Amino acid sequence: MSDNKWSSDKEWSNEIVHIPNPTSEITGMSDIIVIGNIDEIETETTIEFIPKLCEPQLEDEQKQQEGLTVPDENIMMGKETIEDQNNSQDTEKEHDSFYRSSKDDSIDEPCKTPLKPKKKGIDEEHRQQIFKTFWSLDTNDRKKNFIIANTTQKKTRTYLDDNNEPVQKKKNVHRSYSLNVDGNHIKICKKFFLTTLGISETFANNALQNQQDGVFVGEDKRGKHAPYNKTTNTAMDLVRRHIESFPVVDGHYTRKDSNRKYLGADLNIKRMYELYIVQCKDKISEKDIVSQAVYRKIFNKEYNFSFHVPKKDQCAVCTTYHQRNIEGTLTNDIKKAYDNHQARQIKAREEKKKDKELAKSSPELFVGTFDLQAVLQTPCSLVSQLFYMRKLNCYNLSIYNLANNKATYYLWSEVDAQRGSCEIGTCLYLQLLSMSHTTTHAIFYSDACSGQNRNQFIASCLLHVVNTHQSIKVIDHKFLESGHNQMECNSMHSTIEFAKKKTEIFVPQQWATVMRMARRKDPYKIVHLKYEDIYDFKDLTKNNMKFREEDVNGKKIKWLKIRWLRYTKENPDCILFKYKMDDEFREMKVALTSTRGRATEEYQLIKKYTSRQSISAAKKKDLVGLCKKGIIPSEYHEYYKSLIANINVKDTLADTDVEEEKNDSYQD
Repeated sequence: MSDNKWSSDKEWSNEIVHIPNPTSEITGMSDIIVIGNIDEIETETTIEFIPKLCEPQLEDEQKQQEGLTVPDENIMMGKETIEDQNNSQDTEKEHDSFYRSSKDDSIDEPCKTPLKPKKKGIDEEHRQQIFKTFWSLDTNDRKKNFIIANTTQKKTRTYLDDNNEPVQKKKNVHRSYSLNVDGNHIKICKKFFLTTLGISETFANNALQNQQDGVFVGEDKRGKHAPYNKTTNTAMDLVRRHIESFPVVDGHYTRKDSNRKYLGADLNIKRMYELYIVQCKDKISEKDIVSQAVYRKIFNKEYNFSFHVPKKDQCAVCTTYHQRNIEGTLTNDIKKAYDNHQARQIKAREEKKKDKELAKSSPELFVGTFDLQAVLQTPCSLVSQLFYMRKLNCYNLSIYNLANNKATYYLWSEVDAQRGSCEIGTCLYLQLLSMSHTTTHAIFYSDACSGQNRNQFIASCLLHVVNTHQSIKVIDHKFLESGHNQMECNSMHSTIEFAKKKTEIFVPQQWATVMRMARRKDPYKIVHLKYEDIYDFKDLTKNNMKFREEDVNGKKIKWLKIRWLRYTKENPDCILFKYKMDDEFREMKVALTSTRGRATEEYQLIKKYTSRQSISAAKKKDLVGLCKKGIIPSEYHEYYKSLIANINVKDTLADTDVEEEKNDSYQD
């Protein structure tokens, strides 16, 4: 220490004063040497740390071995730890100084290097204003033109080495940055420029490297490059071919304003995707197999396909009510319709329960329910190839006796007949003819499907029976509320669905075996129907009966609202009906004499079909193809080869789908 530094008129005495050092644990310094009198220490007095002499210095490894704490290297080097950085940031926030969190969108603090922009008029308020102005520009091209307008570029000098060769330079262009404040261009550094605008150096470089005559001429390529995981056109085409490989049919009631096609009820997108995986497993690499989300997207966006859901499986009134109630858009009209709907379905069930109890104690009364089962497709197996093929439709109408729990299956296929009112009427006609001669009153319950049950053709059938049968004097046909058609005969259908999982069906006749398996004790009766068994009740209606549009009181008859039809031998030319179960009967007259002058009781029913029915050419091709592939055993090949095909026959849904509009006409 120089003597000149401490020259003074006052005398100084050098003495070592031991003062406890609070940082001794960190620095290893414990003594402070004080130059001067201890009593006259002032703030400008020079103090120096000297090493602690009472303890030897230990290396870090030795300290660790002795269980001592090793100082943090960051602290020793004067660096902040993560905890210190977080504490520092919190302190800055509390004192309202400049800081930036990980989720903050504020502009960065400018550099503290030369040019000192604040002295030239760019304070924090101006920076914020420039920042907002820049980001208010609506396109990236305009933003990049802003950067170009506030930047000048000059080529750097070229230097030659001893061999007169240009020296490689780190940069070929020198850039100067400035910002406009109150009409003055103030020169600033790059960091200040970038942080004020809130942009990256890459963004600025792109603007400056793609300029021409002071205007950005580059192309914004964001969002235009192909994603690394983009599904290839080849993979998407394979998905399309797979979706199109499944057979589709038109709706039960074809409408001109709809081109929707329907897939089988045994399919869904998940099942189709599983089949797609199986098909692609050995054909393409695993990376080219699309995800289920992509498969679903293609199916939903590119195809107007729907999976068949039978209309009677859902209640439109209840679905609408509950959906609107959840959405908060329930109206008084919807609530009123729902309440009336619930009242009707409760009343219908009470009526059925009352009739059931009455039938158990009245041998002359028959009370039964009948319903068509969902289409039974043949062949039926777990082989995956069957999903891609059209199959034969087999039909089953079940009639259940509520008094003794006996039941009858009426079974036929599309090769013999269709699934309309004439077929349903034939089943009811045969059931009534098979009843005991002691039966005088028959009551049937069914759903209210207008195309099959609640129509003039079934009415003609039952009126003809009551007028010609020797013992039956009264027939009642009562309709359950739409969407709430759960009946005892539905349990028969459930047992068939369960039993078919235990076997394979290759021809329609084998469904009878499944039906016998459904109830081994006291098995159900099975009646096979052929084309020559079906009666034409349309001809009966057309040529021997005339239904009036008004009842005897002159009021229009609303067939779709009828809940109860009664036919009596006492009134052979009239039908009684109710719109509600607890209403009084109304009466409609039916002309029973044909234009040919024959009385109805003398009319002889004619058969509807004279030969087997044709199937579509595409369906026969698929069925014969299954034979060639060996999926259908050889003993059944001749049956399928003998089927009649017609190119004019079109495949459609056998029954109404839930999406189809209600059709008032009586179609078969």
